[in-house]
Amino acid sequence: MNLHERITLFNNDAKGMYGDNQGSYSIKVAIGQ
Repeated sequence: MNLHERITLFNNDAKGMYGDNQGSYSIKVAIGQ
């Protein structure tokens, strides 16, 4: 699994749990921004 796929899956999980705002935040966390 490449980095983009991991970020996408992680982001989708966060959207499911917390909604879109948290999903967007999770991308930043996943790539270390």
